[in-house]
Amino acid sequence: MLKKNMKWIVLGAIFILAIVNYADKIIVGITVNPIMADLSLDYGQWGIVGSSFYWLFSIGGIIGAAYSDKIGTAKMLAIMALIWTFAQSMSLFIMGLPLLLFSRILLGAGEGPFSAVAVSHLSKWFKPEQRGLAISILNLGNNVGKSVTAPLIVILMTTFNWRIAFFFFGIVSFVWFLAWLWIGRQKPAEEIIETKTTVNEIAATVEKLSFKESLKLFLTAKFIFTTLAIFFGTSAIAFTLSFNPAYLMNIRGFSAETAANIIAIGGLTGGLCAVLISLFSDKVFKKTKDFYLSRILFTSLCLILGGSSYIGYMYFQGTTLLIISMILINAFMVAMFSLAPQIVNSLNPQRRGLMYGTAMGIGSTAGIIAPLVYGYVLESFGNNLSGGFITVVFGFAAGIIICGIMLLIFGRQKAGGDAVQV
Repeated sequence: MLKKNMKWIVLGAIFILAIVNYADKIIVGITVNPIMADLSLDYGQWGIVGSSFYWLFSIGGIIGAAYSDKIGTAKMLAIMALIWTFAQSMSLFIMGLPLLLFSRILLGAGEGPFSAVAVSHLSKWFKPEQRGLAISILNLGNNVGKSVTAPLIVILMTTFNWRIAFFFFGIVSFVWFLAWLWIGRQKPAEEIIETKTTVNEIAATVEKLSFKESLKLFLTAKFIFTTLAIFFGTSAIAFTLSFNPAYLMNIRGFSAETAANIIAIGGLTGGLCAVLISLFSDKVFKKTKDFYLSRILFTSLCLILGGSSYIGYMYFQGTTLLIISMILINAFMVAMFSLAPQIVNSLNPQRRGLMYGTAMGIGSTAGIIAPLVYGYVLESFGNNLSGGFITVVFGFAAGIIICGIMLLIFGRQKAGGDAVQV
């Protein structure tokens, strides 16, 4: 019975790690005011702090995801958990900007491969028609991380201090690592059967894949516009992590507790809606076997509606409407990040880690650029911070919408691996 349900245990464990993953990201946004006051930082410097997380995130994502194809995704997940433990535990010794930057750089390098490696690992346990659901549950972990840990971070911050809040999640990462020592050793029976029957075919496919052929896949419309969608989606995440709490507190006038609750409710409810969207996409794929209809069309609509929801977020008045807009943003953007991996993975299913790792690595460079741009824009607006925030959000929202439209138009173009069901 345990072996039969092992895929759900594996999914549950990775779901928990996704919660920690997102908590590690959002914690700097929730603790923005005490950190800036404690370390005497301005918005320009805070933009550097937000950017630093992504300085090695992209290269770490590409290298880590590609390396996971060699050593195994289970081992890579364990390595990442240990890096997170060390990076977050450093908070006890942070007394200035340099060490804060170092801890965020190290954490970013350790979290870079997470999405691609987790998706690749789950793809070994779940069939193609179940992967939309599995990946959406994985991404739901991000929203639960936003929802559950945001109030917890506030409690830890107010009861103790921001350093203890960081350290707490380092301990959680280490506890997860200890549990994964057993869970990560388990193997799916389906993977063993598939490997025995197709190992020669897969080896031949990988061997034949030259640099020129790989480049051809990377230059397809599907890869380009999906990667751009990840880029602008990551830009939105960068805003959510580093600047949205400040926007809610300093522009909208909410307390830290209320801002955390708005983020929590919008994140959790929107994440659940994203699971339903992905589940519906799975059902369409299972019934029609139409990859464009079930994956690309769904992704395009999520991008268009998600970007539009961000624009509405800037104009909605009142707590209730803000929460509704947060729900819509999370529902569509989380669903997009659940479906996008399947688009790039379809180009070369035998190298899922490489394909999605490369897309994430390139797309996540937005994490380096966006916070620096946001900090510069906000500083340039001087006392008109509201206008600065509107400019920032309109910029990445427009990019998200345009990517959705372009993917909708060019997503039908064929590539060598498109016919493969992933």
